[in-house]
Amino acid sequence: MKFNVQSKKITIGEHKGETGYIAHPSTNQKRSLKSIVESIVETSSLSEGDMSNAVISLFNEIKKTLTQGIGVDLGALGSLKVLVPSRVMLREEDVTAQKALKTPHVVYYPRRELKEAVARVQCVVDNPKNRNTNNSGTSTPSSGNTDPGNSGNGGTTPGGNDNPDGIE
Repeated sequence: MKFNVQSKKITIGEHKGETGYIAHPSTNQKRSLKSIVESIVETSSLSEGDMSNAVISLFNEIKKTLTQGIGVDLGALGSLKVLVPSRVMLREEDVTAQKALKTPHVVYYPRRELKEAVARVQCVVDNPKNRNTNNSGTSTPSSGNTDPGNSGNGGTTPGGNDNPDGIE
């Protein structure tokens, strides 16, 4: 992944109000579902129509299950879980669905293999002020490695866990 240096106003802490600098992704690349379907069609016996119908059916089943508040195990991809955060109420009698519960949302928990793959992403910061010193180099963020030939070899991501179900 390629990053550029951007300035940003610091809004908290001892440097509040000062200008700081961050590495910001150069592009927001993503692969289209159509591209993925075409790739699977090329390497399987499924037609494009069959593959598209399978994806639509999978989406409909996931939506139906999540709407019931039930998590979904997606096998090697990981799992999806419905989370409903709760507010802390000062009085027990105030704990009701209307007062205490916040808006539900979906959380994705990738399996270990995906976490390890993402931990090996090569990152480059294009910093014009560091081009001569080669400090902008290639690295994996978790390892701090600046050797382009060594992409790091995984483990779980920082803060990750080894829970085989991916549910935290």
